[in-house]
Amino acid sequence: MYRHFPTKEALFEAVVTARVADLAADARERAWAADPGTAFFGLLARIGQEATTQRDLPEAIAIPGPPQEELHAALGVVLRRAQRAGAVRDDIDTADLIAVFRAATAGLPVPSSS
Repeated sequence: MYRHFPTKEALFEAVVTARVADLAADARERAWAADPGTAFFGLLARIGQEATTQRDLPEAIAIPGPPQEELHAALGVVLRRAQRAGAVRDDIDTADLIAVFRAATAGLPVPSSS
């Protein structure tokens, strides 16, 4: 492991970057779904499910960086399409969603390693 990742922090960063990039790819795929509301709520469900098992995910999504910017942009497209379709209120934006993810997962118990 240490041949590829000189520190635990470098390994952690690589794992987080890969997870955020995977979510961004999923969001880009959902961005042009036939049903924008279903695409939006499906993406939220996926992020929520992953956040319950990977407690660092909401923080990872919120920090600045290229994968996060890609995710925010793709999430923004999915959100705006759902808003235009009438499935989501018009008065929220991507930053609001990120804040909600962080707040909603703040009180969740840490998953056990058993």
